[in-house]
Amino acid sequence: MQLRKLLVLILTFAVCSFSYLPSQAQDDGDRDRGDRREQRDRDRVPSWAIGRFKGHNRKYKVDTELTIRRDGSVTSHSRFDSGKRTTDSGTFRRGQIRVGSGTYDVESARDGIRLIQTTDRSNRAIYHKVD
Repeated sequence: MQLRKLLVLILTFAVCSFSYLPSQAQDDGDRDRGDRREQRDRDRVPSWAIGRFKGHNRKYKVDTELTIRRDGSVTSHSRFDSGKRTTDSGTFRRGQIRVGSGTYDVESARDGIRLIQTTDRSNRAIYHKVD
């Protein structure tokens, strides 16, 4: 009789343990999907930042045209007052543009965007959307 009770107890524990595992795995899967979705949302370029923008940086006396694409790629065409011209490629990710040797926080501004260099907060410029 004791052996029978012991077997029933072991079987009951085993059944309960196995029935718990799939739901736990499901919860972990849901959590992983949520984490990936959150990551995608942070990496997604906001709609207000997609397009072609023109602006002037007073600190460095340069006119710049920025193109920000939905996939996060960025192209910068700059023309300095001295006549020098440069073209750089970069990325938009997590609210920042990395282009050339600089990293810039990007904010929505009226009719465009504002860029603020992360290592020199006084280096900021507003770019107006042109298309």
